Amino acid sequence: MADTMIRFLCPKCGKRLKAASESAGHVVACGSCGERVTVPLDATVPKTSQAPSKHNATTSRRRRTLWAGLAIAGALVMIAFFAMMLFADSNTQNSFLVTIGSVGSFVMVVGGIVGIGLLVWGGMTKCPKCGKFWASVFLRKTVLETKKCFGLVTRYSHSRSTGHMSGTSHNSGSPHQTTHNSNINTSGSTKWKERVPVIRTRYGLYYECKYCHGQWSKEQIEQVEDFN
Repeated sequence: MADTMIRFLCPKCGKRLKAASESAGHVVACGSCGERVTVPLDATVPKTSQAPSKHNATTSRRRRTLWAGLAIAGALVMIAFFAMMLFADSNTQNSFLVTIGSVGSFVMVVGGIVGIGLLVWGGMTKCPKCGKFWASVFLRKTVLETKKCFGLVTRYSHSRSTGHMSGTSHNSGSPHQTTHNSNINTSGSTKWKERVPVIRTRYGLYYECKYCHGQWSKEQIEQVEDFN
């Protein structure tokens, strides 16, 4: 049977909405944020498959398992390398370095860094709904609020001074004196906080899970000094 539902996104919170085709042009309320939204004449969001194929699900699971295994293996190799370098005696360290060679050391360190980076990135892109790593897809950034207020900004002051120093020295047993001259350059910086007028903008960042298609949002605040 043909799909008679119109699918679209809430312009405020990004939630997927749907309404009967007979409601096109009517105003409905978003079930998530309450925003009043006009139902479009045509669907603006493609229909999401509710039952992914078994083949695709298995392939995706194997891919995630492979990446997770590589990341953990790289992290363990890097930990073992640094433990050897920190706690082993010098003879053991020399034998170890000769055995693996300089190329092997480089590969181990790089592999460990990549593995830890993959784990950190996987945690940062974890879906809060299904719990899968490397899942979030950025949708958009929306301005929620802009206002003028007071905030703290960091000020810096740099200083530099130049001086001259001279002196004489006399060696015992010698009738001659030696004159010493030198230039002295010093520099420094000072940092402090100052309360000034600012323009503060609150943004909404919207994401979607590429596995379960769940959506969530985060807030981000940016402020710039108001020179007007």
